[in-house]
Amino acid sequence: MANINNIERITIVSYKIEPIPAIYKNSLDQYLCDTVWGYSSRVDESIWLETSVLENKEWINEVRYQFGECYCVESAKEIGELILRAIPQWSAKVNYVE
Repeated sequence: MANINNIERITIVSYKIEPIPAIYKNSLDQYLCDTVWGYSSRVDESIWLETSVLENKEWINEVRYQFGECYCVESAKEIGELILRAIPQWSAKVNYVE
């Protein structure tokens, strides 16, 4: 039997967003890393975008945030608020109009 050296707990929270064309994925991902993940910059946390195909086009429709050991509901709500504020700021920066 193998020895267990370390156990880590992570929590992934999903935030649904209005669909954005996937061609903007790199730009939005970088912006969210800088503004949302950069807010706390914890090593055991990360943020990424999920896409899906709708009407034969790929769209970003979800932001996922991985919390580490320090997860709590208040933190998840705070990250959600940061995401809600960051997306319109990013849209203005890149001149994306829905």
